[in-house]
Amino acid sequence: MSRNASLDAARPRSLGAVVAAAAAALLVALVPALGSPSEAATAVPPTPALTGALDDYPTYQEQSSCTPTPKPGAAKLRDLITRTYGPYSIGIYRDCSYGGISEHKEGRALDWMISVRNAGQKAKADAFLSWLTKPDAQGNPAANARRLGIMYIGWNDRMWRGYDVGRGWTELKGCFAAAKKSTAYDTECHRNHVHLSLTWEGAMAMTSYWTGKALAPTCDLGWGGDAGAPVAGTGLIPVTPVRVLDTAAGTGLDAPCRLGQPEWSGDTRMLSVRVTGVGDVPADGVAAVALRTTTWKTSAPFPTVRLRARTSSASVPAVSTWTTASYGSTVVVPVAADGTVRLSLDKGTADVRLDVVAWSPSSSVVVGPAESLGAGTARAVRPAAAPAGSALQPGETRTLDLSGVAGMPADGLTGVSVSVLAGRTTAQSTVTIAGPGARLAASSLRTSTTAARAAQALVPTTDGRITLRNTGTAPVPLTVRVHGWWTAAAVEGGGATTTLASPVALVNTETGVGLVGAFTSSTARPVVVVGKAGVPVGAKAVLLQVSVKAGSTATTLYLRGSGAIPAVSAIAGRWAHDLVLVPLGADGTVAFSTPSKGTHVRALVVGYTA
Repeated sequence: MSRNASLDAARPRSLGAVVAAAAAALLVALVPALGSPSEAATAVPPTPALTGALDDYPTYQEQSSCTPTPKPGAAKLRDLITRTYGPYSIGIYRDCSYGGISEHKEGRALDWMISVRNAGQKAKADAFLSWLTKPDAQGNPAANARRLGIMYIGWNDRMWRGYDVGRGWTELKGCFAAAKKSTAYDTECHRNHVHLSLTWEGAMAMTSYWTGKALAPTCDLGWGGDAGAPVAGTGLIPVTPVRVLDTAAGTGLDAPCRLGQPEWSGDTRMLSVRVTGVGDVPADGVAAVALRTTTWKTSAPFPTVRLRARTSSASVPAVSTWTTASYGSTVVVPVAADGTVRLSLDKGTADVRLDVVAWSPSSSVVVGPAESLGAGTARAVRPAAAPAGSALQPGETRTLDLSGVAGMPADGLTGVSVSVLAGRTTAQSTVTIAGPGARLAASSLRTSTTAARAAQALVPTTDGRITLRNTGTAPVPLTVRVHGWWTAAAVEGGGATTTLASPVALVNTETGVGLVGAFTSSTARPVVVVGKAGVPVGAKAVLLQVSVKAGSTATTLYLRGSGAIPAVSAIAGRWAHDLVLVPLGADGTVAFSTPSKGTHVRALVVGYTA
């Protein structure tokens, strides 16, 4: 479908205003477009059984990337049409350099080459489209289209929109005009093919026609306005992780739903999540929280979840999912005055979990001695390897005692900052990192069969112990490095942690902030931190939200201040993110290095220790 047709499709009206009359409107609208004497005698595909509710109406999801390889749901729909109507040519792939906006470039649109000028072919197309768009036995409009994730259709001078079924079939690109009735306009007016564009859920075969069970609907916004501006924080207190959102289970929501991408109309579809007054996090006086963000069951490839304090605040990337498996990272995000944060997704839909793993008191909070609050000071140290022992075996849970590593005390602790590096494994496995006895992990690390991978963790601990568990099927060789801890009372060499009211860009190799251009070698590239990006002279460490887009090969980015930290790992051509506490060297710099040529890096300052 051409750019103009796609833009015409991208004008959804409110579904709430049209659903009640949808069935009647469809029956009326279909008569001129699809009526055919031979239609009743033409086969239609089977309708599999459905468990539970019908799929929700689709949203309009315009092309935003270029991944033209046919997606599994598109290939299944092609095969379904072929089995039902014969071996017609059905195109899905379209090269990224050809034409304008088209879901073909994401492998989720089909052109069924069949002609309205051939009575037999027209009867087949009309029968199929009637089957797609008619109500089911319970009166649900467009039941089969919804079950397949049909976003819109172009055929025989007309367009049908799954996200606005009440409009029925309407004129496509002025094709009712006498001037466009010649065969010269057959492609533009879709007389020589049926165009079918799928949602990401339909394209990935996640809808109920293929699975037998509908996905949860897209989440409502969940907020009534923009809350007051966030403020700076005066500490960072690791806590036993507490879950504040699980879209699949409905935790933190009225009902289960899926986080969805912004609407064409400009609706950002941000979800508001309360992060205060839960677990060990107080209801008031919270300036920022550290959130463990996990995504899974994503529909679009490589979507990114972003977090911010309020709609008008700067956002922080939390997770870019590499595959449909579960991935997570930690992010520090300021909290709005009403105790909430905003959550958004750039494309498709996904299930998301948020666990609070630490919080930062606001400067307006009046407290007694540091011991009563548990904030105390932070101590950033030269990264030191902890004795991790032999490879972690499948199903094994191992407790590491980190007390004494790089001078870390055994008492008075509230939490520790560590990096965990997993060597290559014979099968993909997952290692969780938690405080002793914790029900939820503070962090997790997915291993790779081709490269080492790193993850960061803020782990609550009172005695220096942390727990590692291998939930996979292969042994995992591990290296654990300590690079900071938090205490309830002041410690020698420590300092107060400040979280910023808004993240500040330190590095963006794509735009030339801090460092210019992608990495061309493994040589470390230093950036001055103190005196910049909100970090004062005298700072001992910096909290960085780091994003890495690997270049020619999968890579791990290393950060070097007073020592080397394996920070964030990414696969070739894809972004990954995590929160890193970096102890600064005497010169107040952080150096970035990676062996993967073409790698791009972004780093936001979200806090510091001074």
